This record gives sequence, C-alpha cells and structure tokens, in this order.
Amino acid sequence: MLIRLRLRNLRGSKCFYCVSQERPSFSDMKMSKKPGNSFSKKGNIDEHKVMNTPSTYVADKSLSLFEKYKTDPKDETALVDLTLAKKTQLTHDSYVFKLDFPEGNENMVMGTDIARVIRFCKVLPTKEDPQGTMVMRYYTVSSPVDMKGSVEVPIKVYRANEDPKYPDGGIMTSYLDKMKIGQRIKVLGPIERLQYYGNGLVRTGEKGPYDIVKKNHMIFVAAGSGITPYYRILKDALEHNDPTKFTLIYSNKTEDDIMFEKELEELALLYPHKFTYKKAITYPINFEELEEDTHIGKLTPEYLLEHLPEPSEDILVTNMGPNNFNKFFAEFIVKHTSYDPITQIFSRDVDSLIF
Repeated sequence: MLIRLRLRNLRGSKCFYCVSQERPSFSDMKMSKKPGNSFSKKGNIDEHKVMNTPSTYVADKSLSLFEKYKTDPKDETALVDLTLAKKTQLTHDSYVFKLDFPEGNENMVMGTDIARVIRFCKVLPTKEDPQGTMVMRYYTVSSPVDMKGSVEVPIKVYRANEDPKYPDGGIMTSYLDKMKIGQRIKVLGPIERLQYYGNGLVRTGEKGPYDIVKKNHMIFVAAGSGITPYYRILKDALEHNDPTKFTLIYSNKTEDDIMFEKELEELALLYPHKFTYKKAITYPINFEELEEDTHIGKLTPEYLLEHLPEPSEDILVTNMGPNNFNKFFAEFIVKHTSYDPITQIFSRDVDSLIF
C-alpha cells in the first residue's frame, strides 16, 4: 500500500516521497484508552501513523492552499478567491462546481482532510438588508485530497418558487446557480466537523487532532444533499481497502433527487460485504423501476429500527440532511433507541436534545 510521507532535506524544503508502509497498529500510536473506546493524545505521537492511514492522504502544509493563505475559520477576512472553471450537473437541481485556485497555485492542493467542509462567502442582498450583507454557507469537498490546482464541490441548488418551504430559494445557491465560468467566489476554510482518517479512525470532536474514536461499523443516515460528506468517505475508504464496514440509509423526495446515484450503486455492487446501501423515496416517480427493497415514503422509526443494528461500542451512527430531517432523526435516537449519545452517535441535533 503506497502512502505519502513528508520529508525535509538539509535546506529545510519539503517534498513528497512514496514509500511502502504497513497499516499502523494502535500499539504503535502510543494512545491511552478512555471510556467509550475513544483515544486521546499522550506523549510524542507520530503524526503520520495516525493521519496517513492507507485510505487517507494528508497534504504537505507547504503545498496546501489553505496553509499558504492562512484561512483561519475564525478570521472572516482570511479569504481565498476561487474561479469557477466547470459546472457538471448531478441531478435536476444539484451540480459539481469545479473551482480553480488563484493564478500561480496550479501545483497546490486544497489542504482539506476527508469529509471536511469549506465555507463560501459572498455579499448578497437579503430581506433584512437589501443593500447586501455577507452570506456564508458550508459545503463539503468531494474531490480527492491530493487534487492539484482546483477543488470540486457538490451543491444542491434551491431555486425560488420550487419548494413551498423556501419560496425565495436559497440565498447563496441562487447566486451560485447563476455564476458564469470565470467568475470568482470567496472561500474560507477548512472547517472541522466529522473527519475520517481511515481504518475506522474517526474524529467526532472539534478540539484537538487526536480526539478520535475507533469504530468497526459506521452507519450514515442521510437525506438530500446531506450525502456529500458520506459519499466522500465511502468512496475513499472502499477503494483503498479499508476494513471498516459501512451502512448508508439515504432518503430523497424522488428518484431524480438522488445525488451520486450511479456511483453509490457501483460501490454497493463492488463491495457487498463491506457496504450496505438502503434507499428511501418519499414520492416515487416510477414504481416499476424501483428496487424491491426501496422504502416508499419518509423514513419512519419502524424502518430505522429494522435496519439499524443493536447498539455496540464498535458502531458509530451519524446523520446529515435538512433541518427537519435532522430533528426527526435526533428525536428518533433519543426516544426509540438505546445508543449512547456520547460514544455511539455523532449528531449535533441529538446533542442539543440531551445536553
């Protein structure tokens, strides 16, 4: 298995070098175990043994765009201008935006780990401020972390008068939908949320790079564009022989709303022993073409109880989707299951109900 390590020559410059390295063991990491199968930093930990697991590539900081421009998430003035280079349609209302780095940075990588998000920033008119105010929205990077010169971001567009819940559409996505090739958008990041390091190592906290847990089975419950961070994890892990088992329960309004549909189906066919894929369609367009095990209607507590395994310290369940969906899932977890909200669940909505 080839992974990349950072080396420093006598002059202090950095380069990448590919070497063959065995999968690191926990005994090598010098970590101390705490309740809930979590691990924390102790002593001198070799950063590469944790971060450069076979299914994860962490860019050399000297080649990272975000490191170069020092985009501190708390510093709203530290922004990078990215240029729209290509827009590829995924579904009737979602696209992959390919954004090029500033001129002269063609050999740079974005500097984001798997499943981390970046923040788009733009001064736009709003109801509260017709003259314009800074609008910020979070989006997950889907391109490989070692992709040079550009970054790809899948985004669902909320257009005006298409959804009664959002009659005016999305402020940011309405703007992005109208962007022309060559136009620029300011980006801030990366923002730390759920991070997956490979080999079942996942960081669910927001403080400290070694606040990680080890899980053998990860369960993703997603709706709509909430699939974006999970697709990135699934593709990277499964294609790099990660031993972790994954289950995805993915809900959409119609078949036409499924993002990365072909890619997810292909992963399920290629890795049937490691990846279980369940779909739920609220309003089917064509019943005859649906797979037999497709759930018709919104997700229900009964359906989730049927497809979620018994609580275990080896399991982590996490969710992502629209606010109403996240609220439903949080209430389901709290009222209908015995999952430990600290060690077996990663959900801000669950946290808000309990703590």
